[in-house]
Amino acid sequence: MDTRSVRVQPATAENVKPYGTLISSGGATPAFDSPVFTFWNDLSLGEMDAVSFGMVLTKSGDMTAPMLERHLKTTETLVPMEADIVLVLAAPSARPSPDDWPDLDTLAAVRLSPGTAITLKKGTWHYVPLIPDGTPARTLVVFRKGTPADDLEVRPLQEERGIVIRAEG
Repeated sequence: MDTRSVRVQPATAENVKPYGTLISSGGATPAFDSPVFTFWNDLSLGEMDAVSFGMVLTKSGDMTAPMLERHLKTTETLVPMEADIVLVLAAPSARPSPDDWPDLDTLAAVRLSPGTAITLKKGTWHYVPLIPDGTPARTLVVFRKGTPADDLEVRPLQEERGIVIRAEG
């Protein structure tokens, strides 16, 4: 088996740019600020029709990704709810085709904390959120309604190519 290690980095606006948009109020100018609340608008814009709000519970602290998936019809926003998560990402193809496999030269692993989120570009390869401390944790998932049924491409890297991606650090 071929294990591809990728160093986990804290998510920043710059290092997630090839894959999507970091959602964080840090450094952004609020649209409204009062003694009661502060509101930031348009920190990220998704591309989708009817919206689905779902949740994934990551149960294992295994920091490996045996497969990657993508969606070509929608962006996907992932919001850590309870604990830090790590996302293994590969850049979207310039000209997607049904025969594409993730470009492992574009791999990244980014760590997101509650209070931040990420909107993945259409076609960004990714795996379910990994949990670096091993404690089961929930992540809010927002994408176009019907995505799992009609816009899910999975590439079983381990099963078909003998490759596993390990997020380290």
